[in-house]
Amino acid sequence: MAKRLTFIALTITGLAGLAAAIWQARRHWVWLGARGLDGPVFLALIFLGIFALIIPLHLRGMWERITPLGMVREFAVRGGLMLGTVTAVIIILVLIAFIISIPASWERPYLILPALLLLLPIVLSVIDIFKGIIQRTPANLFWGYLKYSFETYYILLVQFGTIPIAFVLFPAGFFLQIISLIEGGIRLFSDKAFDSLPLLCEWTNVGASACAPTLVTFHIGHLILAGLGVVYGQRLLDKAADGYAVGLEWLEGQIEY
Repeated sequence: MAKRLTFIALTITGLAGLAAAIWQARRHWVWLGARGLDGPVFLALIFLGIFALIIPLHLRGMWERITPLGMVREFAVRGGLMLGTVTAVIIILVLIAFIISIPASWERPYLILPALLLLLPIVLSVIDIFKGIIQRTPANLFWGYLKYSFETYYILLVQFGTIPIAFVLFPAGFFLQIISLIEGGIRLFSDKAFDSLPLLCEWTNVGASACAPTLVTFHIGHLILAGLGVVYGQRLLDKAADGYAVGLEWLEGQIEY
């Protein structure tokens, strides 16, 4: 009898808590909407509803091996975990909304992507903690954030550093070399007088007095840089890959699994 009464009391408590939360949310819905909190609160109500409906089924599944005190303990533990999860989700959502809103308030919408990149590592580390991949400690959250930040930003830095340089030195650079040489040949062997400066000088807004030195510097300097890229490019990429592996291994060594 005590077990049945405890079960009924806990079920009523869960449903009453859900009803009270819905009632309070309805009373303050306009206030929540004005501050952008209606979405997180609605998500929290969904979590609470799932808990209120699932906990009776969970307790019934343990009916033969659980005591009334065990029911109360299970209800409190599951409720605490649910409350902690809901709180963490709301904090993360509010943090995401706040960070995304900063570029809009500054009238700098192009900063939204960097803001999301700052959020990505903490979201991934929180997911690892809730999935049980790493232990649930503040230190693990910190080191997880650093690890995912290192993975994300290191790769982006290498990509955005390597690809533009490779494009400028090889396809774009040699295209400009060919265009400039063809134009120089036409000017050299043509009987027609040209009133305008060579294309490279016009594109770079270089004056007539500095045009010739600029062309010589471009042709020789580009070939030297392209040659250095061919000789040392692969070696530099290998060192970047080694640095990535060493840094990631060290960061993972700080995390408690």
